[in-house]
This record gives sequence, C-alpha cells and structure tokens, in this order.
Amino acid sequence: MLVISGQTTTMSSAAIEKKVTTGMTAAAAKNAQIIVVVNGRVIANSPASSYRDFALNAARNAALVNLRSSIPSIEMYNVDNVPHGRYDPDPATSRTDRGYSGMTIALLAHAYDTDLLHDHLKLFRVSPRNYCVQSTVDGQAAFKDGPSAPLAYGHC
Repeated sequence: MLVISGQTTTMSSAAIEKKVTTGMTAAAAKNAQIIVVVNGRVIANSPASSYRDFALNAARNAALVNLRSSIPSIEMYNVDNVPHGRYDPDPATSRTDRGYSGMTIALLAHAYDTDLLHDHLKLFRVSPRNYCVQSTVDGQAAFKDGPSAPLAYGHC
C-alpha cells in the first residue's frame, strides 16, 4: 500500500513503482510511505523518496552500462569502415564513406555485437569523425559525444 498525506491506497507493486518513479514529484515522494503488508502483517515500511531515488539511480546506471557496452562496436566500425575495405561492415552502400559515416545501431548489432540493446541506444550527429551515442532507460539518459569525450549523464 502507498500512504500519501495520511491517505492509504492499496496498489500492486507495479502500480506503486509507476506512481513513485514517474507519477510523483520529489517533494510528494518525501511525504509518502510505502508499506508492504503480507497476511495482515507489516513487513516493510519505507519512505517513497528512498525507493524513488533507488529506482532513478538504477535506471541511470543501466543507461551508463548500455552506453559503455556500445563503445567497442562503434570504434571497430570506425576502423573497418573504409571504401572497398576487406572488413567493411556495409560494403553494399559503402563506396565513399569513411569513419563513423553510415553507422546505425542496427548495423552495429548485426556486424559486431548482437547483444546491443537497440531500443535503448540512439545515434545522433554521425559524421566521418564524430558521433553522439545516447542510452535511455526508464527516462534516465547517458551519452558520449564523440570518440574522445567522456561518458556523462544527460542527452546528446
């Protein structure tokens, strides 16, 4: 159950998670309690803000992990992508492109790493010498703006 300003609402764990992480401001979460009751006994009582912070941090860290796992494939593509190259990842369309040009998440997953999470990764501003890759998990994002840039939280 979820208790907000003294008002108790019985909800499923999925509904509580959605309410606390996306449907409630940080200020409202500070005033809410999550109480877990099993067979009429209270087994856990926690501030909703703690759960909210935990869920947001978990999503931010998942975005960072997804981003970090994409970098080797991106850099291999850059090295292999030369016109008429032996290991060119897109030989049918790659006659004049070099470096990061022509790179897509689908192509990276097909040519280098089938475990890349297509639905969480996006590429922006792809050019022969630069790119911005972003991973978003539950609304939390991490990005890398180019080959020499550090990983950071936020958007491209």
